[in-house]
Amino acid sequence: MAAALLEMRPFCRQRGFILFISDFLEQEEAIFAQLAAFRAQGHDVFALQVLDPVEVSLPEGGDYDFMEPETGGHLRTAAEPIRTAYARRVAEWREGLRRLAGAQDVRWYSTTTSQSLVATLRGWLG
Repeated sequence: MAAALLEMRPFCRQRGFILFISDFLEQEEAIFAQLAAFRAQGHDVFALQVLDPVEVSLPEGGDYDFMEPETGGHLRTAAEPIRTAYARRVAEWREGLRRLAGAQDVRWYSTTTSQSLVATLRGWLG
């Protein structure tokens, strides 16, 4: 995505409105660097993170097989022993992204697919 943003910048010469929607699960710093470059060109830049609710908070029970997408490694575990630590780490990660966006003067909002995208955008942008 960072490369695509870099390629798009020359086509966005007039001041405009950029809305970038992503899960921000990879290349966060590179993406924010490109969004900051759009801000430097004078654009209003909005970053919207959309996650599955299970990515934010594990269910209260059940056994899961987690796969690391980059290495292909697996972790089989029950949700209960890791649920609290997982939620804390995800909250810290999301807060870090919020701070990174703020440092780049990018407007930030994070939501889940359980929320209506139209209602989210209307409330956030209105």
